[in-house]
Amino acid sequence: MIKRLKKTLIENEKIRNSLLVNLVYLIYSFIRILVLNGFNFTHINEYRQKKESNVMVILGAGSSVNELTDRQMKELGDYDVVGLSYSCVLNIKQKFYFYESASFHEKSLMQEHAIKVLPAVLSAKKKGIIENIFWKNSENKIFNNYVDMSLHSKQIVCNVLTNNEIIFNEILNWHLRLGLYKYFLVQIRGSVTALMNFAVALKYEKVIFVGIDLNDGGYFFDHSELYDKYNFASPYAVENIYGSDENEHRTNNSKYGKPVMNYIKMMTCEIKNISFYVSSKRSSLSQILNQWNFKK
Repeated sequence: MIKRLKKTLIENEKIRNSLLVNLVYLIYSFIRILVLNGFNFTHINEYRQKKESNVMVILGAGSSVNELTDRQMKELGDYDVVGLSYSCVLNIKQKFYFYESASFHEKSLMQEHAIKVLPAVLSAKKKGIIENIFWKNSENKIFNNYVDMSLHSKQIVCNVLTNNEIIFNEILNWHLRLGLYKYFLVQIRGSVTALMNFAVALKYEKVIFVGIDLNDGGYFFDHSELYDKYNFASPYAVENIYGSDENEHRTNNSKYGKPVMNYIKMMTCEIKNISFYVSSKRSSLSQILNQWNFKK
């Protein structure tokens, strides 16, 4: 019944893009996830206590990571790095790592995560490369059938219904105005938007996008000797979502929804207290953001 209701809301553009409907849906989503988690979640104040820099790095696993020199990697490690995806195997100190287990519909990826990905994350934590692990989609109870996730911190992330940039911006403003950021993050079309919301909530002054390329679905270890070492499967290849001829990351591919670049561009324009940068000219984000000037 809930799935049918959500489908009805999404298919009706007027309802889908209603500010009130989206706010009610977000609060409903938060309460639902909270109940599923046994009222256990990580409060935003816990993140603030761990903050050590006014510069936050959003670290993905795109191929542009290979452009970074050892000196540049070391510099990034001096900031508050927030890792995503397969960044867990990079030799760069990460203040936070947002682990996202395979979703309900990605059952063929469950074993991949249980056997390869999560152990890599835990190994990085043991070595001190990752300081804090947060299970981003903790409502995914199916993953508990594969590994015990009960000891990991839980950050609630709620998706919006709208696909309209202006309405999404209004949602973010209300999210801050009502102080809801203390309890959950808001996301649209990709984890990177949730982490931008995270940067606002923690009042960072600068954000650097590293390995967030969007112009392809490749990873830093593809087509190299590193592939034999990590050998992680592409989520897209495993689920047969699209073929290898695609030249854009799924979140930025208009075949699957409005490109995430649209929302990132809107957010970087509307968030006045943070300056946003990108580490590589090869990233699609270089079209809208200045390149970060690394120290000499």
